[in-house]
Amino acid sequence: MPRDREGEFEPLLIARHQREFGDLEGKILSLYARGMSVRDIREHLQDLYGLELSAAFISRLTDRVLQEVKDWQQCPLESVYVTELQSRGVEDILIACVDGLKGFPEAIESIFPQTRVQLCVIHQIRNSLRYISYKDQREFMKDLRRVYQAPTKAVAEEELVQLEKKWGQRYPIVIRSWKSKWEHLSTYFEYSPEIRKLIYT
Repeated sequence: MPRDREGEFEPLLIARHQREFGDLEGKILSLYARGMSVRDIREHLQDLYGLELSAAFISRLTDRVLQEVKDWQQCPLESVYVTELQSRGVEDILIACVDGLKGFPEAIESIFPQTRVQLCVIHQIRNSLRYISYKDQREFMKDLRRVYQAPTKAVAEEELVQLEKKWGQRYPIVIRSWKSKWEHLSTYFEYSPEIRKLIYT
């Protein structure tokens, strides 16, 4: 506790005798829940608040909710989540834009078989960059833009082939992910450029 002659010092971030960070703890847990590592959280808080928290402190905090996270990850899921839309009167959906959560496209297509599904390209890019070395990210993104910003699906597929030739040996997981999800990643090419911007993310 910093002291002053008159005893009037009042800390702003953490009150006197306070042993917990209150709302800051909530922020840390929120960042952790969104998939950030302890190191990322530490750097983020340092950039944002100028706080230098130890990795051990953040780990102790996130360990408190670890069991809850595990329980949530392992809880049984319903087989289909979109049936409620159908029971409320929806008869058809033109296009569904979803993130990369496994099983979403299949669940939607099982209830609304005519629906076109578009996986979020931004989610796919973010997931890809997790596997790309920092020194390669700028160049890889330059090549990847040629795929998802191509004027047509045919051109995009040619660029995907070029991407694989250049980066496939170094980053096979990333290329395999784009190829295996291509059917749902490339749906937006069926629409005009103005509409594409609305549905590819």
